[in-house]
Amino acid sequence: MTPLTPAHFLIGRAIDHIPEQCFIRTPDNRLDNFKQLSKLYQMFWERWSREYILELQRKTKWRSTSGSLHPGQLVLVRDSNLPPLKWRLGRVLEMIFGADGVGRVALVKTMDGVLKRAVVRLCPLPVSVESGDFQGRGHVEAKKEHLATAELEPAGKKKQTREMFEQH
Repeated sequence: MTPLTPAHFLIGRAIDHIPEQCFIRTPDNRLDNFKQLSKLYQMFWERWSREYILELQRKTKWRSTSGSLHPGQLVLVRDSNLPPLKWRLGRVLEMIFGADGVGRVALVKTMDGVLKRAVVRLCPLPVSVESGDFQGRGHVEAKKEHLATAELEPAGKKKQTREMFEQH
């Protein structure tokens, strides 16, 4: 599952670009205009991913239930080996609670299958099933029913998972 971008309408797929050389630590007097612009872009991206993505993930205390994940919520699955644009998009299927009643682990459905991830490795996106931002309440209710009755599949059934995502 990938986010829909203007490139999908123009060329039918996401734009894949070659990573540029990193200019963040190069002194400004050694850069031409293009490289200075690239440096500004890289500095913005680094700061945005450090501040905004972490803000989405912020949790005050484990004892607090406000802002916790819930089934049906759209999340990014953080991967420290990948840049944020390559993080997988998924939907929370189920929360697993500890002995103290606090959810610390979630089952997340992605294109590759169902993953079991710690809540601290998930970034909730500001869009949720309850917001009604999709295709009306009927569509949202159908999604909730589907998520509630979804059978967990092994990660090896990629084709079936893709078909399920395409149907809904």
